[in-house]
Amino acid sequence: QALRATLVASTLPRLQVANLSVAVASVLDELGDHADAIALFERALAGLESVPEPQPLQECMVLTKLSAALRLAGRVADAIDRAEAALTLATAADPEGRDRRTPAARLALARGLIAASTDVERARTQLAQAIVEFDRIEGARGTNTAAARALSETLRTEGR
Repeated sequence: QALRATLVASTLPRLQVANLSVAVASVLDELGDHADAIALFERALAGLESVPEPQPLQECMVLTKLSAALRLAGRVADAIDRAEAALTLATAADPEGRDRRTPAARLALARGLIAASTDVERARTQLAQAIVEFDRIEGARGTNTAAARALSETLRTEGR
């Protein structure tokens, strides 16, 4: 809480505060403090959006992490919206999916769609593309590749 308040009141450059906010928010999210994590991710996003030089892949990463925190907090519709925004930024800045933030956004969107049980076919499509991109970036045994494959396999075994 104290660190969050310090970051909110900080007079450091906006990009530096945004990056620090993402790091702290990520820890809070892992500890289960989704509400404070969401607030810091949103603060980081506002900071990134206010810098003169666009940071689309950095914004994508923050939106992806924000999507995960929102999903874990039970705000699935908001999680899907943020993941879609992340994917839009990623595919514009990285159309070939060579940066890991692009498939990470796809994976976040798939997780949100699955949690909402709204469009499982679209989730499958996003997962398939994320697997291809993660495999190219980190290899078949990469952590993210394995996570995307496991989620895809879960969908298959559940018959969804």
